[in-house]
Amino acid sequence: MVTSGVPQGSVLGPLLFVIFINDLCRGISKDTKLYADDAKVISINHCYDDNKILQEDINRLVKWSEDWLMTFNESKCKVMYIGKKNPRYVYKLNNSVLTETMIENDLGIFISNNLEWKYHINSAI
Repeated sequence: MVTSGVPQGSVLGPLLFVIFINDLCRGISKDTKLYADDAKVISINHCYDDNKILQEDINRLVKWSEDWLMTFNESKCKVMYIGKKNPRYVYKLNNSVLTETMIENDLGIFISNNLEWKYHINSAI
């Protein structure tokens, strides 16, 4: 949550925000996607070490937010486990366990943890 900065709705607001978060992904080893004020870290984990690396990336994001006096909205930070054999490693943000989600709306497309399209199709009907 941004508690200071340019007024919401200003012409320069989006540009200044993009410049501000430009280095957010620096040092993150997993694939990171930014869109407006949202960030997603995407990770395919095959072993315990991959899980540890993802947690370290989350810790780096927290450190970045502390350095820039910003906070993540923990209620919007979630983890989606895809695959039946996924061991469901517990990830933490600021010592809070990230909530598991089964379905997420990503830019208007519903994605489920079983990768079925029925949720998206039902939302469009």
